[in-house]
Amino acid sequence: MVFVGECAQKAAGSSCETGVEKDERFCLHKKEQGFKRSERIKAELVFKRLYREGRYFKTNNFSLRVLPNDINILRLGISVQASVFPKATQRNRIKRLIREVFRRNKAILNKGCDIVVKPGKPEIAKIEYKELEKEILGLFEAAGVLKKI
Repeated sequence: MVFVGECAQKAAGSSCETGVEKDERFCLHKKEQGFKRSERIKAELVFKRLYREGRYFKTNNFSLRVLPNDINILRLGISVQASVFPKATQRNRIKRLIREVFRRNKAILNKGCDIVVKPGKPEIAKIEYKELEKEILGLFEAAGVLKKI
């Protein structure tokens, strides 16, 4: 697992060839771990199609919808209801954590799928990152989105 500020190449045991050896936080390999605009689902029509046609998976705290797409890009949408999380700070924290799980683990996810993650219980607002990551990766595995190693 690569930690925030750690070069993915160095974590894999390779040397970093970017010429920015003095400080790992500015390594160019971090760009590979980014969350690009093309990987985001924002359009209401795409969300509606996912809710209508997507396969549904659920755990105690999250539900997930998955649908193959034609563009061979893995895309993520996050749907957090204000009725479940009344405070904006809670909603934003949940979204930030879900995006981070996706960003850090997208190398082990299959391309060509649209995914919508929806948290369901207010208790999730206090959950630690490691617990959240474990639960979401379990959902991804159940949905068949994780690559087989």
